[in-house]
Amino acid sequence: MKTLNPRPSRIVRSCVSASLAAFALIFAHGLLLFASNGELALYKPETLLLFLSSALSFGVISFLLPKTLAKITAAILLVLIVLAECIQICFYGVFATYSSLGVILNGTDALTNFPQIVAGTIHKNRYFLLLSLLPLFFALIPLFIDANHTKRRKKLLKAKLQKLKKAKKSQIRQIKNLINEERLSFKHIAICAGLLVMFKLFFIVFICGALPDNGSLYSVLTEKKPVDVTVLTAGALHAYALDGERMILQNKRTAEEIVLGKISSLFDSTHTAKATEVHELHIEAPVITETEHKTKYNMLDIDFDKLLADDADETTHQMDLYFKNRKPDAQNEYTGLFKDKNLIYITAESFASFAADPEITPTLYHMIHDGFYFTNFYTPYWEVSTTDGEYVNCLGLIPKSGTYSLKDSVKNYLPFALGNQFKKLGYKTMAYHNYLGSYYDRNLTHPHLGYQFVSMGDGYRKTDKWPDSDLEMMQETIKDYIDEDKFHVYYMTISGHLPYNFWANAMAIKNKDLVENLPYKDEAVKAFFACNIELDRALAFLLEELNKRGKAEDTVIVLAADHYPYGLELAQHRMLMKSHVDVTFELYRNSLILFNPSQEPCEVDKICSNMDIVPTISNLFGLEYDSRLLMGHDIFSDTPPFVVLKSANVITDKIKYRSDTNKAVTLDGGSVSEEEAAKIKKQLQDEVHYSALILDKDYYKRVLPPEE
Repeated sequence: MKTLNPRPSRIVRSCVSASLAAFALIFAHGLLLFASNGELALYKPETLLLFLSSALSFGVISFLLPKTLAKITAAILLVLIVLAECIQICFYGVFATYSSLGVILNGTDALTNFPQIVAGTIHKNRYFLLLSLLPLFFALIPLFIDANHTKRRKKLLKAKLQKLKKAKKSQIRQIKNLINEERLSFKHIAICAGLLVMFKLFFIVFICGALPDNGSLYSVLTEKKPVDVTVLTAGALHAYALDGERMILQNKRTAEEIVLGKISSLFDSTHTAKATEVHELHIEAPVITETEHKTKYNMLDIDFDKLLADDADETTHQMDLYFKNRKPDAQNEYTGLFKDKNLIYITAESFASFAADPEITPTLYHMIHDGFYFTNFYTPYWEVSTTDGEYVNCLGLIPKSGTYSLKDSVKNYLPFALGNQFKKLGYKTMAYHNYLGSYYDRNLTHPHLGYQFVSMGDGYRKTDKWPDSDLEMMQETIKDYIDEDKFHVYYMTISGHLPYNFWANAMAIKNKDLVENLPYKDEAVKAFFACNIELDRALAFLLEELNKRGKAEDTVIVLAADHYPYGLELAQHRMLMKSHVDVTFELYRNSLILFNPSQEPCEVDKICSNMDIVPTISNLFGLEYDSRLLMGHDIFSDTPPFVVLKSANVITDKIKYRSDTNKAVTLDGGSVSEEEAAKIKKQLQDEVHYSALILDKDYYKRVLPPEE
């Protein structure tokens, strides 16, 4: 029997499986970075070590599995790695951000609703998508070699078996075992279990460091981070797996949180790892000076002490304490400036400052510069594109990562939504969108925001052209409210939507003649201006009709983008913004229109963002609201600015904080003390955390119970 000299197939198979998994993970992540124009510097050593750890663990699992099952498992793993990467490449191509598992499972309708955009994305990334299949082809090579070896080996063993027909049954059984595969002993299983523990436990702790502060991988595994941070740090497949684990466990702690928290506490007895269990709270009550006691604040009479004494859970009481101790926005000279006036609020698809040109789009330019002129306004870009942009614009909160926050808010009480606020005051409240109301579930979300909602095919004419005309939408809908004594109207436009070209964009084609002579060579740039000419005409029409009816001075128009125009390349942004634009901060610099003909032009240089729009409008119109319960602030108040951007980066009036590098500098690039940086990080952590809890726990219903 010794002459058979069986090959150690389990060991070879496990080594091959580990090598293939490591190659697939590393190759896929590098390809994803290239496809999404990511910084190669973001390919961190800890990410590479995480991939190697997972690959070695998979090699151990392959050793334990029977040959056929091991092959099937390896094939499934490679397919999942490739599939996760391809989904992220395509999702990034359409939305300029990565996707979470929750977003994918909930569906974005992008494939069915925007086939031309998806087709264009696939064509643009075709080489990356083809290259992503490379690990699958490499996997076929060892499978082919192994199949040939197995075939020859079985043939040899069967020939020997024929010669031993008269042999004892025990010998025949041994030969049959060799034909199949070597049996595992208890020693093999124990060694494999030890290796798994080493690779997946101590190796991960070694990568992350002993304490949470030592590496970003720790925070990704133990905290809910923005999706792009998670994907860039852990890779596409690991990010989806982590999302899946959290979705299954819901509010319970994941295995990573438990293990890393316990082991970290062993390294440092002073570290209790409480941050991985419950959000640690360090809130100091604001000190109110004697002068401030005379100041009026935008706050409501909420008895937080009574709430803190009830039998709610610990997390809810943390929320009570946090919001009780937040300093409210002070009322100011602009409080009630527009009281009793009408409001037209527009979320403009992909609007950007450079779309306002005195020659090409004169109405936009006029409204930006002759109303309140905001010189340091930023439009953050969130994970779920436009619907997250609307969530911020309409509610003044940070969207929750990994879900459709506006859709989730339908189950909640939303007293500070402008539609609900103005509706309570007797205004006619209408909302319009010149696309399908079912897209992003606006037919559910916008009525819940307090509006009578009209969309394409549901109260508004249906058309096959893409995108539809903002001008035509306003021409057809203005009759619904223009003769009302009091009205608040919300528009979600679409004319500025990508793709920016003259063959698949109806608005670009319509206005092509008006941009032919622009001094730009890029077709996309000319097409972008052509799209915004339609928005400019829509605003010109609104102003003209308001003037005709004598309602212009009694109407305030607010316009803000949902996100920056990510359909343009970074080089095109830099050309149009006439400066070197960094992708961390300046890419999101934008304009806010806050215009009323009776108001004198006023330049505002305070740093602010879309999250500040709801509290600013609420203050200007003298609405009753509690500024402590919003994450944005009234721009005209003396509250220091705090703008949260993509990937949890922050800009204030003094500091820029970059989350992915964990670095803070002054606005001119100077150094920042550790104490100042820690304060920024803590405020960021709190605002993200408690915004999500407001959504999860329907917190407004607790502190402001709705009337029957």
